[in-house]
Amino acid sequence: MQPGMGIYEKFYFAYILVSHNYKKKMRNHLLLIGIDRYPKFIGEGSLLTTCVKDVQDLKFVLLEKFFFENDFITELINENATNLNIQNELENYSQILDENDSLIIYFSGHGGFKKSANRGFWIPSDGHQDNHTNWLGNETILDLVSKINSKHLVILSDCCFATTLLLTNPAKYKSINLDEYSSRWALTSGREVTYCGSKGENSYFGESIIEFLSNAKEDIRLGSIIEFVKLRFDLNILQKPQGYPLIDKNHKGGEYILKIKDPKELNNNQFRGYKLFKKIISNYTTSNSIEEIEIYESKKSKIGFHLIREEDKVKKNVTFYLYLYEGIIQTKTLEFLKQKHPIIFKNNTIIFIPKEKSQINFDKRINNIQSLFKPLNIYYVDEFIEGLIEKYLDNDEEKYLNIKNFIEPNYKSDNLNIKKWFDEPDSPILVVKGTAGIGKTTFAKYISDEYSKTNRRNVLFIDSFEIQEQLNKQQRTGEKLDLYNLYIASNSSRESSIDKDLFSLSMDAGNLLLIVDGLEEIVSRSVYLDIDHFFNSIISSNSGLGNTKIVITSRTFFWDNTNIIDKSIKSIELQPFDVDRRNKFFKKSFKTDERKEKKAITISEDFNIPNENNIAFYHPFVLDIIKEIVESDQEVLFSDNTVESNWLNQTNKIDYIIYRICEREEKRVKQIKVDSQIVIFNHLAIYNKGFIREDELKTFVINSLKLKDIDDNTIKSLQTHPFLLFTKENKIFSFKYDFFENYFTSLFLRKMLEIDDENPIDFDLINLIGQKLTHGSDTISYIVKNTESWTEDNILKLRDLIEQIIDFKIENYKIKRKAISGLFNLAISINIQFNSNSREHNTKLLIDLFSSGNNVLNNVKLMFINSLESKLRFNFSGITFHNCDFIHYNLFWECNIDKNTFFYNCNFEGLGQNIKTTSIPKVNFINCNNEDNSLDLAYEINNELQENTLKKSKILLESFIRIFYSNGKFKRLTDWIVLEPNQFGKINSFGVNGKDLVNLLKEELIIINEKDNKFKDVKTFVNPIYKEELLKFITEGKQTKKIISTIELLSILMKK
Repeated sequence: MQPGMGIYEKFYFAYILVSHNYKKKMRNHLLLIGIDRYPKFIGEGSLLTTCVKDVQDLKFVLLEKFFFENDFITELINENATNLNIQNELENYSQILDENDSLIIYFSGHGGFKKSANRGFWIPSDGHQDNHTNWLGNETILDLVSKINSKHLVILSDCCFATTLLLTNPAKYKSINLDEYSSRWALTSGREVTYCGSKGENSYFGESIIEFLSNAKEDIRLGSIIEFVKLRFDLNILQKPQGYPLIDKNHKGGEYILKIKDPKELNNNQFRGYKLFKKIISNYTTSNSIEEIEIYESKKSKIGFHLIREEDKVKKNVTFYLYLYEGIIQTKTLEFLKQKHPIIFKNNTIIFIPKEKSQINFDKRINNIQSLFKPLNIYYVDEFIEGLIEKYLDNDEEKYLNIKNFIEPNYKSDNLNIKKWFDEPDSPILVVKGTAGIGKTTFAKYISDEYSKTNRRNVLFIDSFEIQEQLNKQQRTGEKLDLYNLYIASNSSRESSIDKDLFSLSMDAGNLLLIVDGLEEIVSRSVYLDIDHFFNSIISSNSGLGNTKIVITSRTFFWDNTNIIDKSIKSIELQPFDVDRRNKFFKKSFKTDERKEKKAITISEDFNIPNENNIAFYHPFVLDIIKEIVESDQEVLFSDNTVESNWLNQTNKIDYIIYRICEREEKRVKQIKVDSQIVIFNHLAIYNKGFIREDELKTFVINSLKLKDIDDNTIKSLQTHPFLLFTKENKIFSFKYDFFENYFTSLFLRKMLEIDDENPIDFDLINLIGQKLTHGSDTISYIVKNTESWTEDNILKLRDLIEQIIDFKIENYKIKRKAISGLFNLAISINIQFNSNSREHNTKLLIDLFSSGNNVLNNVKLMFINSLESKLRFNFSGITFHNCDFIHYNLFWECNIDKNTFFYNCNFEGLGQNIKTTSIPKVNFINCNNEDNSLDLAYEINNELQENTLKKSKILLESFIRIFYSNGKFKRLTDWIVLEPNQFGKINSFGVNGKDLVNLLKEELIIINEKDNKFKDVKTFVNPIYKEELLKFITEGKQTKKIISTIELLSILMKK
């Protein structure tokens, strides 16, 4: 062992695979680096046993079974595998390879690790044992590899400390055709020490890979190799292979695919029928006499069709409808049909065909089929379906986006090009997510207009709010919400609608782009919504041609918490404007008026949102508000005027700009006072979710301001307010940006904390508090950010509000407890901001809000506090809880709890696992409700932890013995491999010193060692006397007296 270094050991660095773009002719290159001899090492480490054999065996299997040639193989064996030679070869590949080449690099030799620098190394043949300066560091390897321009790159590594090369976690990419995208992958044999076989054998890791390749019957995905190797080591806790992408800009989410020689059948990926064909004919014809003649498909022969016969008994004629599969050979299919169904060439036959993925000239294919089959007519199936629905659609050419200063926003995505997504098959859903006011609706309308420019043109734009009433009527019948329900709800004002089957066909054919604007609105207001069923209905609509296209807008927080994961769903997240987009926005807004443009830019500088690199970004809604101010052509002196408002704070940027807009309205159109405007908008957000009907606006304002009456001119002025948007179709006023709903709600709740606020508690407010003040919500974050002080008076005010809610008469107990939980969530968040997130401060706040004296707390509601980042913990020691709720508080067992902690009439659910010994007796939970048995489960786990020593001892013994077992027999291992197990984190995790473990097994004669005269080293191996017993133990789990006694001795060692 070297000073400052970890164990150096046999280092198998396997393969850097760079796969093919199979649409072009590609060469597979192979670089083999195998080192058995290290002349500058001393002792047993100077000779390894399996490295050269591993690389040679890999070469043979690749040449034999896969598309590799000797002309493209380079070998660096033993003394030729120097640091310089390795680097030269890698640099050479960076010069000669391009995206049409693939490369495999297989390194097998020593590996090292410098703990102080957390660096891993390859050790070349000229490497020194005691001096790592000539070793090849991970960062050098990664740098050399990053310059290789091949399409795919994967590293497979069988070595000690090989996993240190993987300085990344697995990245998530969603690729349909893996070999189309470039990749950089690595598979390593383990984190620390790895084991080799005896001379003349392969290493365990190399053996697994070579075996898998040798047994291949078809093309092999890299992922399948990784899965196989990891499975082979599944029961070995001391060595765990890992497979991830490398840190490399060239990794684009692809995956290397090894193409096997002489495949048994042709690649049939493009061969596909259309199972919805009969539905099309049923919708097209009025005849009831439809007969399905045959569905025939032969991938091998490339013949596929679907034939239907229709008989009109009145006109006494017969029509055949023939669907020709995608990917067929037309001439073969024609000959087959002439032999089996010659009658279709004597009658009226209508042919339907799909648009194939690689197709460019659509008219040419129509002409080819016409000349071959001579049918009555030919249709592309999607165009035929569009003709069936044409009468139900609007034919006007009005744009959805009527904004002259629209700037296309920046968005985060996995390299998604929206215009290309229109034509991407089997990708039905695009989710546009972002924060409130970021411009999701505007961008969805932009997408609608872009789609309308394509050949399809048909767009259905569904506003979630507008259809809510219709949806609720549908769902009262108990019918689950699906895609067709949305369409019907949005189409309720029309005389006729597309029927369900035709709607499904149209969506699948790509004839309709469906925009669902505001998914969270549907979910939050639909009592009967089953979101999984809803998304399954979307995905199932894509089951035929696979051209369904749906755009869904959603707030980021909502979407990210739906837990909907499907590879067919793409998503983008809209980002704030950068400086360039801001400048373009103002230039478009003011056109040639440079004075206003510069003024707007100057004002916006005070409202930028700096990122972690202190680069300025701008929220689109703020820029639009600034535009409104500047367009008024009045001087707005931000620094000289005082904000005269009981609601708004001049030091808060958003409050300030809100005030100025309202002040401008007051002066420009003699609008009501600023604070009165704020009260109206507060009530609009809180009690009406941001919407009000035109004929209800006057009454709403009167009630909000507690007036007897108000003149009509004031109402008319309010109707033109820049915060509001009027929709003529349904005569509804709403906030211009959905940001305002959250802003004014937060403003109202922030005001609620003030001592002089005397707004009474009512049912709507209680419900609002429960909905908005969930742990970690945007509303809480906003209030915390804009709270300037936190005193005992504020805490007393919150306690008073909690007591008002407790006393308020509500039949639904869950609404009340959710509101109390919400107020506590707000209080604890502010408390952490002004104090700290310590058990002491958290517990003091809990007592201040809920204590009735003598360490008794009543009506504590800790609910849905699941964030591990917040680490919200308390000291419950010596406290008695009455009528409390602990619902999905997953850090409950990490709070201080002792035998003097008692719970009376409390509710528990989703507490998480008890990972430590519990000091509170179970009998201290008196008359408590434990709906999901989380209390019982926690105590069961606690008992298991106390009784688990023998089980752990058995696992440790079994895992250690497996080191010696491979391919059905026990093997001899070099002694220095076995004698250093104390370095293995896995053994240490059992609480056992590795040397003590080895010594115990030697004392019990389970393992023995002796000198190997042939190879001049010391071998450790399983005692032949116990081989049979140990074999049955590790393969069948049988325990003899000897094994039982050894396990008991191990458990004693473990307890020490």
